[in-house]
Amino acid sequence: MATTPLREIDKVEILTVLDNTIDLLMASTPKAKRLPLPPDALTRESLVAEHGFAALVTVTSGNTSDSLLFDAGLSKNGLMHNMDVLEVRPKEVHTIVLSHGHADHTHGLMGLVER
Repeated sequence: MATTPLREIDKVEILTVLDNTIDLLMASTPKAKRLPLPPDALTRESLVAEHGFAALVTVTSGNTSDSLLFDAGLSKNGLMHNMDVLEVRPKEVHTIVLSHGHADHTHGLMGLVER
């Protein structure tokens, strides 16, 4: 059986882009940094929740970082809307990993492809 050696890394950040629920008023913790409410929170676009899941995983080793999209949510609009609100640029995503083939983890790719 072939093996792939793993390299040591310095940091992993997981940004939940899309999930089933959202609580904009939840406070940060030492382990989880929440999206801060900006001064214009009542007038600017807000994150949306929908059935499904998507996360941006960023791995840092030394001065090098690379990001992958883990799953893509259910709708093409939900994924892209939240990426815009979170200021995640589609060009920052170098790899896409799909956990399985259900629609609530894959259909958001259509929005990314259209963009």
